[in-house]
Amino acid sequence: RDCYLNIPNSFSPNGDGLNDYFLPREILSSGLKTFKMNIYNRWGEIVFRSDDVGIVNNPAFGWDGRLNGVEQEMGTYVYQLSATGGSGTTVQLQGNITLVR
Repeated sequence: RDCYLNIPNSFSPNGDGLNDYFLPREILSSGLKTFKMNIYNRWGEIVFRSDDVGIVNNPAFGWDGRLNGVEQEMGTYVYQLSATGGSGTTVQLQGNITLVR
């Protein structure tokens, strides 16, 4: 594999500078070509969407626990992501993320 993404299972957007954003963290990469991530609430509504490859290196692109500027409830959310590495291999992942306030 030419790309490995480390995905946390929780985050705490409380402004303390630690784990304030949910985003996959790139551990090894030799050319991430594409990236797409959606995060859904328990009703299946999209609360965050990104297709910016820079998200894995820049926390400012991650989800801050808000939707349209409104803090979302503490609880479990679902993420779906797709990433294509330099070799053209695409990895599709989904799972749960817990927002802790």
